[in-house]
Amino acid sequence: MHIGIDARSLTEAHPSGVSVYTYSLLRELFQLHNEHTYTIFTSGFHNPSNAFIADLLTHDNVAHVHHGWPNKLFHASALLTGHPQIDSIVKNIDVLFAPNIHVMPVSTVVPLVLTVDDMSFAMYPQFLSSRRKVWHTVVRPSNVMKRAQHIIAVSETTKADIIRIHPECAEKITTIHSAVPITPQRSVQPQDLLNLPEQYILALSTVEPRKNIEALVQAFLKYTDRNPSSALHLVVAGSPGWKSQRTISVMQNHPRITYVGYITEEQKAVLLERATAFIYPSIYEGFGFPPLEALRSGLPVIASRAGALPEVLGNAAYYIDPYSIEDMITAFDAVTNDAVLIAHLQKAADTTVSRYNWHTTATATLKVLEQAI
Repeated sequence: MHIGIDARSLTEAHPSGVSVYTYSLLRELFQLHNEHTYTIFTSGFHNPSNAFIADLLTHDNVAHVHHGWPNKLFHASALLTGHPQIDSIVKNIDVLFAPNIHVMPVSTVVPLVLTVDDMSFAMYPQFLSSRRKVWHTVVRPSNVMKRAQHIIAVSETTKADIIRIHPECAEKITTIHSAVPITPQRSVQPQDLLNLPEQYILALSTVEPRKNIEALVQAFLKYTDRNPSSALHLVVAGSPGWKSQRTISVMQNHPRITYVGYITEEQKAVLLERATAFIYPSIYEGFGFPPLEALRSGLPVIASRAGALPEVLGNAAYYIDPYSIEDMITAFDAVTNDAVLIAHLQKAADTTVSRYNWHTTATATLKVLEQAI
């Protein structure tokens, strides 16, 4: 069987959750002992040669086809004319795998298997910028899901959310959990992270409304007012997003908050290694990579009781109401001062992390791809 894969997310300048999922899954999928061949598809002005693509192409049964049109032109042409179709560029594929909802120009002859990581765009449209709202209107994710032969949901929560919004898709959804992210091994030294404080709670997230960083900052400001002698700091790492300017300004002007912006994988490892605890106050998640990475690093984790986070993290996290500032303030004290709680969370973390591995995810994904033919 020849499997085509829409790997355009792997060309992102700053890898996101989708690109990390795509790389982690494909890396394991290509290592499975099977008779199938794979072709990964990308598009853009420049043929990508980043670490993600280079590592995946070390496998003998994997080829790469690149289309020279920039993605915006490729999307516009596909939406307006239906061409070019991916299966006319990547020849003779038996099934197309799309690791995320995108403009999906593929002929009706070829089965489409689609991964849906969350339904935030439909459930929380107020958290989308005007540009993203237009994008989702144009892409019409509901049409892509209806077109798909089969849908992979990354959690039972995401599956339930899809069915709630698109009950007609219920019979073609399989839940396949993701796992702790994998990134290419590189011999790169992390850049200096500017005098990290001795004791800090770490947040890894794009600074945007759904991730709830503004409320986190408000909670920490109140915490510092109430505890002026505390040594605890807050460190936030992640790219600026929509409506982030005011929150970033507050962080940059507070002596006990450090905002480091977008970070490399090597820098992330340093931040996790040195942190006292981790917090993920997101209002909605379809899975949740960062808190799972924090659990693997042995950190006590504070997480929202929202979306798929309780499903994924189980009893290995201290849960908060993402809309409650007081919940967050209480959590700061709990995960830094309560030795019994910290020991419980760290013990539970090992069991939780061991439940997820990419071999299981890849094996289940391959089964769905084979059955789609």
